[in-house]
Amino acid sequence: MEPILTIKIEAPEIVNAINNLFGALLKPEAREIKMPEITSISTPIPTTNQPMTQAPQPVNYSATSETTLPTVERTYTLDELSYAATPLISLGKQQGLITLLAEFGVQALTQLSKEQYGAFATKLRALGAKI
Repeated sequence: MEPILTIKIEAPEIVNAINNLFGALLKPEAREIKMPEITSISTPIPTTNQPMTQAPQPVNYSATSETTLPTVERTYTLDELSYAATPLISLGKQQGLITLLAEFGVQALTQLSKEQYGAFATKLRALGAKI
């Protein structure tokens, strides 16, 4: 015979609260609903030396995939680059901007070719620009 776990719940205040709630929700002509009193619940406990469940198996998420998603290169305008670079000057990163322009072989943003805008935007982010 398996051992039995007996739990006795005595909570008349909860039963009264439920009765009051139902009474408030019911129409006046409806009669009061009496909730049965819960006295005990018996639940058999399995007696086994084996675990109830197995430990979850780790999931191997690999970086390789047969499905490739198309990518779209973001394009930028000269105005966007200027707007992103301007706050860097007030943050004391003017020399970083000058060095960055020199990396691209120009002295001013207006001298950048449109093909360089994407790479320049990436480098601006590295300096702390929000673009």
